Amino acid sequence: MAHRLPVCGLRLSVLTLSRIIKIYNKVIEGDKVYVMSLIPLLNQFVEKVLKVRTYPAKVTLLFGTIASVSLIAAFLIDVYISMGEVERNVKLAANRAAKFRIQAIVSRLREIYRKDSLLLNLLEEGKIKLSDITSLSSTVLCAGYLKGGKVASYEGSYPLSKVKEAVKGLKSSDPYFVYVDPNDFTVVMFIRAEDKIYYFCHEASDLRVLLSKKLGAIARYGAEFYFGKEPKLKEGDILASAPTPNLSSRIYVHVPKERIVQAFLIERATLYARLFLLIWITYSLGYLAFSKLLMYPVRRLQTISNKLLKGEWNVDFMEFKTAQDEFGDIGRTLERLSKKEMEYRERVGAVFKIVMKGITQPEELPEFVDFVLKTLRETFKAKHALFLVKELESNKISFRVQSYSLDVPSSALSELTQEVASKSVADGSVIKRNLKEGCADVFVFDAGDTHRIVLGMLLDSHLSEDDISYVKIVLRNLVYVLSLIHIATVDLLTSLPNRRSFENDLSRYRSISLRYSRPLSLLLIDIDDFKAVNDVHGHQAGDLVLKKVAAIMKKSVRESDTVYRYGGEEFAVLLPETGKEQAKEVARKILENVRKETFWVGNDTSLYITVSIGIAGFPEDTVFPEQLVSIADVSLYKAKGEGKNRFAVVDKREYSEIYIKSFQREKELVKSIKEGRLVPYFQPVYDLRENRIFGYEVLSRMIRPNGEIVSASEFVYKAAKSNLVEEIDAAIYTRAKELFGCEKESNFFINASPNSLEKERIMGILEEIPPELRGKIYIEITESEAFSDMERALSIIRNLKGLGYKIALDDFGAGFSSMLYLKYLIGSVDLIKVDGHFIKGMHRDKNNKVFLRSIKLISYAFKVPLLGEWVETQEEYELIKRLGFRFGQGYFFGEPCPDCCELDENLLERGFN
Repeated sequence: MAHRLPVCGLRLSVLTLSRIIKIYNKVIEGDKVYVMSLIPLLNQFVEKVLKVRTYPAKVTLLFGTIASVSLIAAFLIDVYISMGEVERNVKLAANRAAKFRIQAIVSRLREIYRKDSLLLNLLEEGKIKLSDITSLSSTVLCAGYLKGGKVASYEGSYPLSKVKEAVKGLKSSDPYFVYVDPNDFTVVMFIRAEDKIYYFCHEASDLRVLLSKKLGAIARYGAEFYFGKEPKLKEGDILASAPTPNLSSRIYVHVPKERIVQAFLIERATLYARLFLLIWITYSLGYLAFSKLLMYPVRRLQTISNKLLKGEWNVDFMEFKTAQDEFGDIGRTLERLSKKEMEYRERVGAVFKIVMKGITQPEELPEFVDFVLKTLRETFKAKHALFLVKELESNKISFRVQSYSLDVPSSALSELTQEVASKSVADGSVIKRNLKEGCADVFVFDAGDTHRIVLGMLLDSHLSEDDISYVKIVLRNLVYVLSLIHIATVDLLTSLPNRRSFENDLSRYRSISLRYSRPLSLLLIDIDDFKAVNDVHGHQAGDLVLKKVAAIMKKSVRESDTVYRYGGEEFAVLLPETGKEQAKEVARKILENVRKETFWVGNDTSLYITVSIGIAGFPEDTVFPEQLVSIADVSLYKAKGEGKNRFAVVDKREYSEIYIKSFQREKELVKSIKEGRLVPYFQPVYDLRENRIFGYEVLSRMIRPNGEIVSASEFVYKAAKSNLVEEIDAAIYTRAKELFGCEKESNFFINASPNSLEKERIMGILEEIPPELRGKIYIEITESEAFSDMERALSIIRNLKGLGYKIALDDFGAGFSSMLYLKYLIGSVDLIKVDGHFIKGMHRDKNNKVFLRSIKLISYAFKVPLLGEWVETQEEYELIKRLGFRFGQGYFFGEPCPDCCELDENLLERGFN
């Protein structure tokens, strides 16, 4: 068969066999690692070289090979053991053959003797002559007699010399003597008669037949018979002989060793070949007879496996449920696996649906939680699911959603869930209780340091460990969503609801006020001279003031009222069900509580802080609640103008006058732009990995006629409302572009509004910058502007990158949509600037660290570096460096300055290099 294999098959077989031998040697040496490697190699050899691929054929081949190897081993053992016995038997057979042939010859000679005795009597009586005997008998070749020991008479054709040669063996005492010529088997019979010895020569060719190799059982061993002369022997040959009295010659039986071995091997090989053929015929018939029986479960398992691969997990395993063989075990195992896979897919699908659904607005949270509870209930066959959010600071339940399939929700589950929420339970705990209505599993998770969420489910049986893991994944996603909502709706510094929350609540209260004609009042509060606090004592002191003022205001209002951080040093208070006169009382209380409080900065410095408050009320001031903010803003402006540390209200006339003053401020801004009093300042961006200045952010500053420098935060908001952002961007770009190609080869970060970038004027300025310098310029687009119109932002980004500019996503994390929409922009941005609120608050708020780590993982996966803003202390510097931020920016590295060189010298003096 081997000579018919293809060359590749031959090579494969040789390589496979060599590997098998190598592994076998390792196995013999006791190396268990190679034991299991032998079986796959043998299977590969059978399939690829021998072309045997079906299970029944492999079984037939296996048992046939085992039987064949056993036969070969039996054959070798049989040869080894039986060879000596065969030689002994051959030797005995040779002796018996020699004796048998001697007896046959003697019998023949006796017959001749009787005939010759009759002839002798006739001669003695004179009835016949010697010549008559030789002429009348065809078998008598000669006749005569001896007298005195010599031939006295001779008749016939047999040579006289041979007769004389035969006489030499005659003894005087022998009554008769027979001489047999070993060459031609001529028999000379000597018989004594008184003083004569007659002899008769006979032609006895029949004796030659008695010595034939073909006679007897010993003939198959190639025995050779010799009469009268001894044959030549080789080592190991068998020789037997038999003497006979009154004969001149012996008979010899010679059996060659090689003929014995050959005959024995042929005999045994024939026997074992018949057995080998019988075995393979039996196995072949068994293969034909039982292949269908053997292959049925295999083909059934193949069909089931193909269905499972296609995702058809609801497969019928009925025939394997009662089978007691190995296939039944395999089928039942596959059935368990398919059920487990169905459960796994169902649970993963539920988790996937929940995670992918997400929310884009905080207002969608109740609907989202309801969807989560329904999904969990359907997935785990729960009768009732209850979700609670508890505020850790106030120890109150701030949020509650439930979903149930019963007509009435389980009161026992509600009591248990609230009981667990009120106790001190470790984060991630699962409490299991048996209730009358079923089994209750309650999960507890902490959402940072501010909230705790509790989920209770009523089931027929307690969840398994795997199911608990799935529920925990869902709850972690809910914790993440709540953290995002907290970040999006709560000011991280003061823990007050932020401006977004204020706008949502105002819209809700406005609808209630219009529908039910309920009063609604608004307080806008501004800390007096707060800029001086930051400039003289630093931003840390300013943060302390903001936090303390926020705490004072929260204590000064009712539980039904809400205090918000409106922006910067401004706060807002919504007073539902409250008229304008009552609002004035609340304002007086806030003013008094802030006035009497001492604000300590450090251990030995105290500050005197006051606030100004503007009041607006519905329906006293306006029948349109959306105008409350505008009226309250004008009232605040009035309070500031009257000397601060007071509250104020305005009537319609005052409202109009103040609006005119606002218009005048707008004109002042326009004039400053035209007169070139808008100048670029530069703040360093530091490379934390290489310990060097990476580049500079270009910031806007306005210089008033009296030399006062006004930061962008004081006029950008007004510019945005007056549509002057394009003018500001054009002025700053024009003044700063001459520095983009300076000898320092630094990178520059410039802020841009999508509204400006869509204008030909701004794009024209950017196109004037030489192409070789554009790769060093990062265009910063704020997150809120990018996410507000995704298609528009992507279009602008593509145009800028087409020109060779790099894109930085600014103030990342300031908006709620960050993590949900980042996937659309992550492939287009070159750098992410994380909002400074996270940097300043991360050593105090665990939520900030969680958020920053998530951002870091995303940036690492997409290879987008991070820049941390507002780094002002050594602690903040070390924290962002440990978190893996590539760049840092803030007063810790340098304040904005009109001269880049001065920034470099300051950093060198502080030890940066």
